Amino acid sequence: MMDLPGLFIAPVFHFSDLNGSTTRRVQFGDGAGIPIVGDWTGTGIDMPGLKIGAIFHFGNMDGSTIRRVQFGDGPGTPVVGDWDGTGTDKPGLKIGAIFHLGDMNGRTIRRVQFGDGPGTPIVGDWDGTGTDKPGLLIGSTFHLGDMNGRTIRRVQFGDGVGTPVVGDWDGTGTDKPGLLIGSTFHLGDMNGRTIRRIRFGDGIGTPVVGDWMTSNFTFDADISAANRARLIDRHRFAIGRIGGCNNLSAAERESLFKAYQKPIRHSTLNEPGINARATIGGSHLQVNFGVLFPQGNTEISQTLIHEMMHSAGFTHPDRRDPPTGMSCASPNPSLFDCPFDNGQYYGTPPLRAELCIAGSQSLALGLITQKAGQERCSINADGVATLYTEFSDTLEVVGASDESFDTLEIIRASDESFDTLEVVRATDGTFETREIDKYC
Repeated sequence: MMDLPGLFIAPVFHFSDLNGSTTRRVQFGDGAGIPIVGDWTGTGIDMPGLKIGAIFHFGNMDGSTIRRVQFGDGPGTPVVGDWDGTGTDKPGLKIGAIFHLGDMNGRTIRRVQFGDGPGTPIVGDWDGTGTDKPGLLIGSTFHLGDMNGRTIRRVQFGDGVGTPVVGDWDGTGTDKPGLLIGSTFHLGDMNGRTIRRIRFGDGIGTPVVGDWMTSNFTFDADISAANRARLIDRHRFAIGRIGGCNNLSAAERESLFKAYQKPIRHSTLNEPGINARATIGGSHLQVNFGVLFPQGNTEISQTLIHEMMHSAGFTHPDRRDPPTGMSCASPNPSLFDCPFDNGQYYGTPPLRAELCIAGSQSLALGLITQKAGQERCSINADGVATLYTEFSDTLEVVGASDESFDTLEIIRASDESFDTLEVVRATDGTFETREIDKYC
């Protein structure tokens, strides 16, 4: 995931992209209150909110209120964060030197004393553990704390001027310091260096920060709620892998992030043997749920990131299979294409992007090699990229159930139905197998 800047100019929240262009405006409330932004529902998308008096009003992207929570009795500076690692943000207050952290029922679940009172409160996930923790900006130094009130890091950023913001600016899973000075958001790293500047607005408004990268996605009415939720989850898993993916250049990662800010329309594809389809540089992604989804979460994310690279404008030639009598056991990139040959097919950005999902090179080798015999992507004269899956009654699709490749799932397809799941775990070079019948 990746955070982006925004502004609250009462009563409208203005959300920006990486270029400083407004991607969405949401009117929430009537102008009163202190703006807050968070993921109130666990969808991975941050949404607007307001603290008015002692009430936290949590909003949706259509401007409606989805929940109200009374927390405290009015005094204090509002903070919101995921205090318990459950995936949803919750209310909090800094009163004096104490951060009072609440739940969605208005109860205090933790109190953390951090500092001795002065400073502007900030919260963020400083260490990539999935939980937000307290912090303070004092002068030009960001003091980042833990849940025990200890300072785990100090980062000097700027010279004391500006309004503090924090966020995951590069999609690596950790929040970092930033400042809004005038109309420019200066986004930093953990070493106090500026890694990006985004000019947004004209200097008025209260800064807000959030991950609304997929908030412009749309889904045709025939896509079920469950399929929609799984698509969003797999997209967001892919987004979370982009920032730290060395298989893509910085420019390629930037282009992919920008593609994820497009208003991507998702529709259903029913052609046999096809995972998905997208147009080069376009904003329409067709998904064959019956073919793609039974292959598992890893394959879904690999397919989505591949097609999103096409939406970002990247292309590739058709794959060349080995001639009779030759194979990838002895690669020859001048004649045919093999995984990891860095050739004209597998060396292109859409194919390299799949490695952002596949994990380590050693485990990816087996996965990608197997996929090579089952999948191919072809682009027609109109720039439409189609990712084909070649099924047989002995097809084995390998994916990592916990995304770390400590556990592999093998799904066997029989008559194009998926009724058996085998979980194979490698332990000291051995494999343990457990079968679960009637997998769907």
